[in-house]
Formats: sequence, structure tokens, C-alpha cells
Amino acid sequence: MSEESAAPIKVCAICGTDVKSRPRVKDAQGRYFCRECAAKIRSELADKVRDSVTQPVIPSDDDADIMARLVEESLSKAADACPSCRRPWTEGAVVCTGCGYKKDADPRRRHHRP
Repeated sequence: MSEESAAPIKVCAICGTDVKSRPRVKDAQGRYFCRECAAKIRSELADKVRDSVTQPVIPSDDDADIMARLVEESLSKAADACPSCRRPWTEGAVVCTGCGYKKDADPRRRHHRP
């Protein structure tokens, strides 16, 4: 097996150009982009952000459903968070590892300091 065939394939996810020996960008998902395509994407995203700031966004029914789910998820996560510092509780914990709050503590004395 030759060295070249064992090398990972590096192809721009947008234009399909081989970027193995060219300047490139790699995203969090492991996809490669040539510098030209990456610059184009950044420009398009900047335009969208600029447009969203200058033009009001009218949510669709789908957006409302997504927002409702996000609110429900955040409320359920908040229920499992320390009321003092908002860090998530470790399963079975009675003392917050972030701030020392005790679940069964007197509400006037939220923190336990040794």
C-alpha cells in the first residue's frame, strides 16, 4: 500500500476541490473547506446576521414549536439545577459541588463553608 493511498482524503465539502496540499479550514464536524469557500460562507453568514439585525424577524409556526421545546427543556434543566448557582445537580447529590448549597439546608443559610 502506498503512502498516498493511506493518507486521509481532504476535499472541500462545498466545491469538491482536493485541499490536501492547499490552505484549508476544518470545521467541528471534521469537514474541510478551501479558503475561498470558507470566505464565501463567512460573508454569507455576516450578511444574514446584518439583515436579521436590520429587518424584523417574523417567526413561523415551526419557529414557535422549536422555541416552546427549548423553553420546556430549559425549565426541566433548571429544575435539576442548584437554586443558588444554577449548576446542574449530580445525580443523588445533596450538596452542590459548585457553591456548597445543601438541598435540605435552612433557606436562610444557603452556603456551607467549612
